[in-house]
Parts: sequence; structure tokens; C-alpha cells
Amino acid sequence: MSIIENIDKITEIIEVDQHISSRSITQKLNIDHMTVLNHLHIPGFDMNLNVWVPHQLNRENMIDQISICEALAKQNKIDTFL
Repeated sequence: MSIIENIDKITEIIEVDQHISSRSITQKLNIDHMTVLNHLHIPGFDMNLNVWVPHQLNRENMIDQISICEALAKQNKIDTFL
């Protein structure tokens, strides 16, 4: 099986079940665990709170991230933690 076929099959499995473990994917496809882990990062998947999610942030996520950082920085100026 080629690398592209592996990545496509792994992506299909994750689209069906985002909570699936990398070990389960290994068993389903009968390929090495490190191969699965390496192939998961090629399309940009990361495990976040036991869910496989694309690593790339969309515009809304980036704006939220910036807003939260600005609010925390502003709060730190008003009420220093240490």
C-alpha cells in the first residue's frame, strides 16, 4: 500500500470517528503504529482532548486566540499575578 493510500484511509477513518485512537487505526489497517503516527501529521492532524482535529486554525479561531491573549495581558496589567 502506498503512502498516499495510507493517508487517505487514515483520513477516512478519522472523518468517521474523530475519537479513534492511533492504536485502533493501526489494527484496522494492519500497519505499523509509527507509520500511522507519521501519516497523521502529514495532513496536519493533532490529538486534542482525545479528538483528532486539523492542526490549522481557521480565521475565527485565530481571532478568538488573539482576543483571549489580549484580555489576559490586559488583566495582568491591572491585577498582577505575582
